[in-house]
Amino acid sequence: IGSENISDTYPVTMPMKEIEVDGKKKILHLEEGFVMPDEMVQKVIPAKDLKLQIQWIREMESRDGDIVICAYPKTGTHWIWEVLCMLSKGKAEYENKVKEVAMLDFCTKEQVANLSSPRVLNTHFTPNILPAGFIENKRKIVNVMRNPKDVCVSMYHHRKAFEDLQHVGKDGLNFSEFLKVFTSDSIPLPPTKYYWFLKQMEKFRKDNPDYPIIDVYYEDMKKRPEQEIKRIAEFLGLEASDELVSSVSEKCHITNLREANDKHRDDFVKKRTQDGKSPMYRKGQIGDWKNHFTVAENEMFDKWIEKQSEDTDIRFQYE
Repeated sequence: IGSENISDTYPVTMPMKEIEVDGKKKILHLEEGFVMPDEMVQKVIPAKDLKLQIQWIREMESRDGDIVICAYPKTGTHWIWEVLCMLSKGKAEYENKVKEVAMLDFCTKEQVANLSSPRVLNTHFTPNILPAGFIENKRKIVNVMRNPKDVCVSMYHHRKAFEDLQHVGKDGLNFSEFLKVFTSDSIPLPPTKYYWFLKQMEKFRKDNPDYPIIDVYYEDMKKRPEQEIKRIAEFLGLEASDELVSSVSEKCHITNLREANDKHRDDFVKKRTQDGKSPMYRKGQIGDWKNHFTVAENEMFDKWIEKQSEDTDIRFQYE
């Protein structure tokens, strides 16, 4: 892995940088705290440039009824997106397209404009990169969070699935190596560092105390799905009967989501994976980190969490 220090906080604006991985040079796009390997940018970012894509997002139109999920990868974005779509329609029916068709990060302005209302949008960017009209009109934001140990494990498996994300280490990257990447202050990790993302979300809330934003914890959704779905519906101002909530909860169980994705959708994401399978619905568990961390690694990670949490009020459940 390249030794060049990219900075633990990621400066507000940075140009593209070149790092070396296993003797091969890799180009990274770095913009406003986010980082992405050039090979990924060329494959999935319509603008073919991270800075331009962010500009496009800010110029996208805003509509009444728009909702957006702001979430770090592997915290449950697909899950919550499906829940929100069902609540918005008032029917426990699966979308016939994958959530990426409504993902600001991977869409053109025209593609987003062509989505029918009510739109449930999603992004792995923070609110400062949302469409200007979205913020001005206080469109509702759903902030999804998950404990960092399970995020790390899920992201490790996600990275292994995609060849264009292997820049953070050699082929066959093992978990211990990835753990160092996840907690490092100097090794870049797309799309950004987890606690940096969390703190940006927290800062947005403190700077905009009247902004309509709801925190949804992955662990709460697993333990009390119907209660959380009702809470989300109330936040969105949507009517949701007990029958609808129960149906949404059942349809959005990990097993059913996985089956629906395999049977009823043309999931183009699978075309980018090394084995042709979607890594989006792997296990859906709380505490899978226990199957990956050694005792020493867990102790190290706990110290890292303690340090990262010094200036934040965010606390997580780990089992």
